Amino acid sequence: FVMEKEKLFRVISTDEEVYLQYKNESKKREPIRLLSINLINNKIRVEDPDILQKKKINQKHKAKAILGIINIKGIEFVLYVTESDLIGHMKDEAIFRISEVDFCEIPNNKINKFENVEEDQIRYIKDGISKLLKLGFYYSFGLDLTNSQQNHFKILYALKKQKQNNNNNNNNDDDEELDSFDLNLIEKKMKNIFKNAYKKYFFNYNLYKKFINHETSEPIDYTFITPIICGYIDMFNFEIDNNKIQYILISRRSQNYAGTRYNTRGINDDGNVANFCESEQIIIKDNILCSFCQLRGSVPIFFEQLGLTAYTDITRDKSLTIDAFSRHLEEIYKDYKLIYFINLLNQKKSIEAPIIAEFEKQIKFRKDSNKFRYIFFDMQNECPKDNYSKI
Repeated sequence: FVMEKEKLFRVISTDEEVYLQYKNESKKREPIRLLSINLINNKIRVEDPDILQKKKINQKHKAKAILGIINIKGIEFVLYVTESDLIGHMKDEAIFRISEVDFCEIPNNKINKFENVEEDQIRYIKDGISKLLKLGFYYSFGLDLTNSQQNHFKILYALKKQKQNNNNNNNNDDDEELDSFDLNLIEKKMKNIFKNAYKKYFFNYNLYKKFINHETSEPIDYTFITPIICGYIDMFNFEIDNNKIQYILISRRSQNYAGTRYNTRGINDDGNVANFCESEQIIIKDNILCSFCQLRGSVPIFFEQLGLTAYTDITRDKSLTIDAFSRHLEEIYKDYKLIYFINLLNQKKSIEAPIIAEFEKQIKFRKDSNKFRYIFFDMQNECPKDNYSKI
């Protein structure tokens, strides 16, 4: 059973607008849904599917998922998935990896599209975006990949208690009643992934701005919104003493302060560190799920470091780093109440020693040190010749 086959999108272009069509072919009773995108009046709206019979259609493309609207050199395009690979299933929901995307230009008679930009420039940028999205972007129609299972449980628990309060049952100490609550009812609410998606890991969030009704702050139609994460997902099954176990690894990269390794370094004023990533190990046996999360990111201080052997430049001292470092901690505290900073840098390397020294100044300065632990692990000496089994 591959859920993707139930989702069938079409991107249809006419002279005036682009239409997004959805039909769940496995459910004959579900009506076709249709959105029109018209940049002349700057509107996206729900349409009667029969309207297509009155339109002169220029092109019609099949799509696996709609990723939003992207602006390239002043021209708007619908970005959509044309090919994807099935990674596997978690909680009976399929997870896919993007392998091919395409673009459909949205007509706009108000602009001369090649007045200030050459067509080959647009083609070059589209080619770069296509290559980028092949490097590790994932989506699911029924599973929120932007949130860890720990966050997912918190959301479910909050909804569960909200339902109890709505039923005038405010006895929060009645754990037995909480446990007996049918979570399947809440799982159905979670299908609208957009509502609870974690913006930090929701890489195409900004591409859906035109899909939002600004009066209600709700999407015009959730069907056409598919959050994607950047990172890595894989899974496999194994047995221990006849117990079937599923192992899943999900790494989700933050969209905040992302960039190539030697160009984006350290922390920024908003408290985001370069190339921040949450890796989650999930083990499922029957109805038991265990989740362990680990964070990784650039050292939360201001520094620059160009190239593999370049000189390290500390660009701000301790006093000018405090505010950004505090914002970084506050952001992590939202998800984790106790933090272990594990430092794996090499003190003997001249380009890493200044970073260690400046980072430890921040650690020692903190008055809320009860919320975190700092551990320096000399991995180079403890694990010589890459003998990581000694960890």
